[in-house]
Amino acid sequence: MGSEIMATFAQRYPDKVSSLVLLNPAGVNEKEERFSLGGRFVGSGIKTSAEYSIRSAFSGEKDYEKEIWKHIPKTESPFARGRGSQRLSEVNRLSEGHLLEKIKDTKCPITYISGQLDTVYPPGGESDENSQLTRVIKSVGDESRIEKSVMAGLRHNTTIAPDEITAANIEHYLEKAEIEIKNEKEQRKKKIIALTKELGEIQESIPFSGIDPESYQKLKANDVELEGLCTPIDDLIQRFEKEGIKVVFGNDPESGNVFILPLGSDDVESDSVFPKHLQIDESMDSRLKELILASRS
Repeated sequence: MGSEIMATFAQRYPDKVSSLVLLNPAGVNEKEERFSLGGRFVGSGIKTSAEYSIRSAFSGEKDYEKEIWKHIPKTESPFARGRGSQRLSEVNRLSEGHLLEKIKDTKCPITYISGQLDTVYPPGGESDENSQLTRVIKSVGDESRIEKSVMAGLRHNTTIAPDEITAANIEHYLEKAEIEIKNEKEQRKKKIIALTKELGEIQESIPFSGIDPESYQKLKANDVELEGLCTPIDDLIQRFEKEGIKVVFGNDPESGNVFILPLGSDDVESDSVFPKHLQIDESMDSRLKELILASRS
């Protein structure tokens, strides 16, 4: 029930939630027969326990578990007689299915994680319009807001899995994230190059908006460390104010290295700052503003 609880929190307090993770989300179906749902939970628990027992008998997991339990408070089994009413209440709640209506009203990025072998709430595939995965995506609305990860070899309790399967899924997830980060950086570089080309075609000077206060402090510190090797920032600011600025590439335009110079200078080594050092002014050229923001991200 954790997914519905956190989705409700994200719905009510959007300013307190930066992202939401749905781990083996339950309660997707609007209305579900309780005995069928309860049976799937019990069946999945039996399969998971049996698999774990077999693994423990032929691996070092049993000794590892004993060591771990020394540091974890003992809790009552979820299937103990005293917790029967709690489990029944949970099944009743989950059979009503409120998760989709909750996540529909959220605004933050969502990560969907499910076990490929989950028999309680099978994720299915995106090609099946009735699958849980497809319905969650549709409920979110904006597909760019949701990240999907169906983890191979795992059941409903994805947190209870053999080390090698968990490691393989984590490695796959990290590789995927690395590719996405690489793509984002490449897109950002292309944007910076395109904006710089446009700004570089301006024949006259571009008004100087000032240096960002935080950047100014860092540039002043650089003056001390690089004394005699570059123009002091205060002298540069005077030239920027007098001459205006221009935006230029470094030696290799395709690298995305961009510099801000006084209009009358071509000395990138001594007379430059980076676009990210400039202060944003709402009245400035929109392309320069975009360049500053892109260079800061």
